[in-house]
This record gives sequence, C-alpha cells and structure tokens, in this order.
Amino acid sequence: MAKVTVRTRKNRGLEMVWKDPASGKTRSRKCKTNVTREAEREAAVLEAKINEGKEGYPISWSAFVNRARKEMYPLKSDHYTRTIDQVIARWNSYAENLGRNVNEIHARDIAGFRQYLTSKVRQETVEMYLRHLKALFGWGLKSGTIHHAPNVKISTSKKSDAVRKQIVHESAFVEIAQACRECRPNDHEAWLRFIEGMWACGLRINEALILSWDEGPFQFDLISFEYPVFRILAEGQKSYRDEFVPMTPDFHRWVVDCCGGDGQTGNVFGITVCRNRASNIVAEILTRAMGRRCTAHDLRRSFATRWAMKVKPAVLMRLMRHSDIHTTMKYYVILEAVDVAKVIWES
Repeated sequence: MAKVTVRTRKNRGLEMVWKDPASGKTRSRKCKTNVTREAEREAAVLEAKINEGKEGYPISWSAFVNRARKEMYPLKSDHYTRTIDQVIARWNSYAENLGRNVNEIHARDIAGFRQYLTSKVRQETVEMYLRHLKALFGWGLKSGTIHHAPNVKISTSKKSDAVRKQIVHESAFVEIAQACRECRPNDHEAWLRFIEGMWACGLRINEALILSWDEGPFQFDLISFEYPVFRILAEGQKSYRDEFVPMTPDFHRWVVDCCGGDGQTGNVFGITVCRNRASNIVAEILTRAMGRRCTAHDLRRSFATRWAMKVKPAVLMRLMRHSDIHTTMKYYVILEAVDVAKVIWES
C-alpha cells in the first residue's frame, strides 16, 4: 500500500511524496495549495487513488478485493458472494508469500493455484473456484479496476452429472429411512421428511432450509395463480433475480400430506441447522443408504432426471431455474441411452 506524505521544499512550497508501487522509486508532485491542512487532504485523496489503481499504478490484491466487495457484491446473491469469499480465502492462503499486485499475477501463478487446490478439494470444486476467480478478474476489467488479467483456463471436459453422480430412486427410501434411524436416532423422522421433501421439490439445500409458508426470500404462493408456485426474491437464489417458479403436483401433494395445507406459518421443513451442517448430515444418510458417496445435491439431480422423462427441455429448464439450456440437456443423456437400448432389445 502506497503512503503519500506532505513535505515542504525550499522555493517550491508544499509537495506530495510517495513510493511508486511498480518501480519502488520515490516520486513527488507539487500541491495545489500552500495551506498544510488542505495539502494533507489532497495527499489523502491521491493516496486512495494510487492504492485503488486509479492513477495508472497497479492495484494491490487487498485493495482489489475491497473494491470488489464494495462495488460488485451488492449486485450478486449471497450464495455467489460466499463462494467468492471462499475463493479469495484460498488464494490468500496460496499466495501469502507472493506479495504481488493484481497486474503481476500471471498464468503460472494460476497454474500453481490449480495445483494447490487439487491437493485440498475435489476436482469439480477446483473448476468451480477457478470459474469464480475468472469472473472476479472479468469484473475488474469491465469496471476499469484493473487493465490486465491472467488467463484462467477452465476444464472443457464433457462430464455429465446425470451420468457420474448417484440417482436416488423412490425405491431407495426404505434404505434411506433405515439410515436415518442409524445416523440420527433422536430426530430421524424430521431428517427423513426433509430428504423426502428435497427429492420431491428439486430445490438446492440452502433454498430448502429457508423455504417458508409466509415470509422470507423463498416461500409458497398458493393463491396468486391457478396453480401453486414458489415466490422467490433475488436474495433467495443463486441467479439473484426475483421470479415465480412452478411447483410440481407431486411435491404439492406431499407437502400438504406431510406438513399441512393452508394456514401454516414459518419454516416448511423445520430444520434449523446451518447449511454446511445440513449438507453433511444428508450426505452421511444418503451415503449409508446407497452404499456409495452421495451428497444432498444428488436429490436435486434425481428430481431433474425424473422430470426429464415427463417434460420437454424448456419446461425442465424452467423448473430447475438453469440459466443455460446446455446444463438442462445433460439430464436427457440417460433418456437417450434408454431409448437406444429399447430399440436394440426390441429389434
């Protein structure tokens, strides 16, 4: 961080002095006033501009992050900003000895960061972190905060979650109920109801935890339209936009049978633990029941796979709230394989 001070030079009056962040050389500039207090205020403004990269000098990583939190974060969802904070924390841990400004981060540093992440988290998490880091640099370029950004390469592997991840079928709930009793003997009924609800509604786990009958950013709306919908405020979902989303008939029937109908208030599922704790508990239950590693998000993937058999891609995209139809089309991979197998075996 550059520090700008005011000093008096013989026959020159007051001038501002600082160390160039790029070269390390001492630089000076004549003040516009001869009043010391006004000159100090002018120096403070110049110091802020230098540290924010507005005077043509490279911006430090910490100043870049602070500006992103001030200017970019208010435009994004809470989920997105939490992920960005995780990426920043990982980068700080990796690059604590680099001591570089943002414009001095190069492709070799990103490659080292990828290698560092690979030793800490799963491969899909590595790619997710790098996508968010690339988006952070992209915001810096568009906003003029930085004038150069490193090339962050993202894997273009054609992997499909629908194929690689576990699909939870309705027949598995006998084993899931038993796993609930083994993992959560004191409140197994509540967790079984929560897993059944997530399987039926297709919500992300953070959305299911805040799903409410009457308040909050994610709630039921049973009266505004002919059919029940989810009323979602921007801060309640990943895409950070207000919208109504259709509710599937099977989930509406399930929630009325298990949780009651009109007149209910408060949280729908009644699970009060934090998102990370809920994710770990659900993953433990599903893994025990299915005999292989599962996560809470497999319930959402199962919802998508199940409804891909019943509706067209455009409808499924709306149900899943995907921003890209290519994400939705992954869930039709299995259906194509089933259709081919049917032709082969019937020929």
